[in-house]
Amino acid sequence: IVQFSKDDASPVLVKVGISYVNEQNARENLQAEIPGWDFDAVRADSRKDWNERLSKLMVEGGTKDQRVIFHTAHYHALFHPQLASDVNGEYRGLDGNVHKTDGHQHYSVLSTWDTFRAAHPLYTIVEPEL
Repeated sequence: IVQFSKDDASPVLVKVGISYVNEQNARENLQAEIPGWDFDAVRADSRKDWNERLSKLMVEGGTKDQRVIFHTAHYHALFHPQLASDVNGEYRGLDGNVHKTDGHQHYSVLSTWDTFRAAHPLYTIVEPEL
């Protein structure tokens, strides 16, 4: 439970660390990913990262609405797979146990229902490191 004075007009800043393993790993992930309290810097870094990923595909032709649909679908496709390992390499496997990677990152499971037709070929072209 968080409490603060309603009379105080100063902003409330919150950072959240996530880990599927434990609370300590969540703290370490947070410290590694967002060590400071500069919201504008985090937003700028996120914008830069998304622009780098989204700019891998350029579209010509079609209507404006069709281009918007294409770029929106590209954006949505990049939500997965998600990084599932912590900064220390630990992750919770599908068996429910904690495992540790050996020098690589562990990503969440991709849905196999029909994504092999379009999403997986797209990933091999624009995100081959996955």
